[in-house]
Amino acid sequence: MPGMNGINGMGAHELNALGERFMGKYDPMWENGLRRNQVQGTYQELIQGKGPPFYMDMTHFTEEDAHFLQYVLMPGDKATYTDWTDQKGIDFKRDLLEVELSEIGLEGRLCIKDNLETTVDGLFSGCVFFTVSGSLCGGYYAGMQAARAAIEDGELFDIDEHSAVEEKKRVFAPLGLDEGISYREFETTIRNVMDYYMSFGRNTKGMELALKKLNFIGEYASRIKAENYHELMRTHEALHMHKTCVLSTQTCLLREESGRAIYKRNDFPLTRPDLNKPLVIWQEDGQFKSSWGL
Repeated sequence: MPGMNGINGMGAHELNALGERFMGKYDPMWENGLRRNQVQGTYQELIQGKGPPFYMDMTHFTEEDAHFLQYVLMPGDKATYTDWTDQKGIDFKRDLLEVELSEIGLEGRLCIKDNLETTVDGLFSGCVFFTVSGSLCGGYYAGMQAARAAIEDGELFDIDEHSAVEEKKRVFAPLGLDEGISYREFETTIRNVMDYYMSFGRNTKGMELALKKLNFIGEYASRIKAENYHELMRTHEALHMHKTCVLSTQTCLLREESGRAIYKRNDFPLTRPDLNKPLVIWQEDGQFKSSWGL
């Protein structure tokens, strides 16, 4: 549910299906604690059969606070939020707001300089902040810096025509297939594997199985058929998602601890102070490489 920072911050209570406020069991600051503790706490209540549903309760708010949260804070970066609450007939002062654990988002970081140039000379990244407002600002600034670097360098390299032709063939290949699977089938299969083995609770054996299944799914990459340019774009997005899931699973296997992200490794339930550092990954000669950063 978007806007949980505002909802929690203004003093909402999370309730399970039995009407119990439970977050005090998982964080001493209750709903205002670490977000991962709220996720794990809700998940724990779920597997104990105390939900769904789960609710955020704002009925104890003053009329002024409830109105401010619903009509000022929540639509601040979600312009259609009040359209949704109006259609659902939800009033924060009167009604409980149902929430649920959603799909786990995978994210990471790129090594960049202050001007958003990566460790690859001439390659800039505008996606260091993955939400809409950050992506817009970061992308704009990265584009400006890339243009400035191009002007200052003033050197254009010769294009390898053979490589360019081969890359074009690769990119547009899904449009030329007479039969195959859709990007939707490909994505759905990946999601099924990740939801089952890489959910809020994980372990070594499950993640090893996830990798085997993801590698098997990858064998179907060349069989994804696109009917138009939109599906072509979605096909490459699905291929990128597959690689991201593989890398996430591989790195999670290496991080033998819990408590630093929203998931818990049941075979390594404690947080390790010596692992309070980034795990850097890269590709070398087509192979996955990794090293612990400082």
